Amino acid sequence: MRYFFYVLLSIIVITSCVESASESKEVKTENKERETNKRMKANAETSEGMLMMKHMIISFNEMNEEDKNYAVLLGELSYQCDYIIKNCTMKGDDYTELHKMLEPILASIQKAKNADSNEKTDAELKIIVSITELFFEIFESDQAQV
Repeated sequence: MRYFFYVLLSIIVITSCVESASESKEVKTENKERETNKRMKANAETSEGMLMMKHMIISFNEMNEEDKNYAVLLGELSYQCDYIIKNCTMKGDDYTELHKMLEPILASIQKAKNADSNEKTDAELKIIVSITELFFEIFESDQAQV
């Protein structure tokens, strides 16, 4: 009887795992199809601001250590975020998706400002660069050049 119970339990667990894996594949496939079929539209100011943030960080990372001023960079990144927010003319889903990207950027800037080491600040800067790269995968704009 005990053997039967363990076999039955094993079958249930294996079956549920297989179903979950197939459902997960379906969701991923649907998301990929949606992503490849439709890119969101960003206004030029938003695209330019995101591009500026990415280039500022890349240029900063190429500087000599003694020339780096984290406070200045973080101030410029904050300014670019403010510029994007003030000049945003996007509406609907595009607007919602943009703000899903801006919120983590703003959070990373704040974390970087409060960081107690350059290494922690650099980690937040990497996050910002990855978000800006993701922005240009999801959004399109006629004005900004990537």
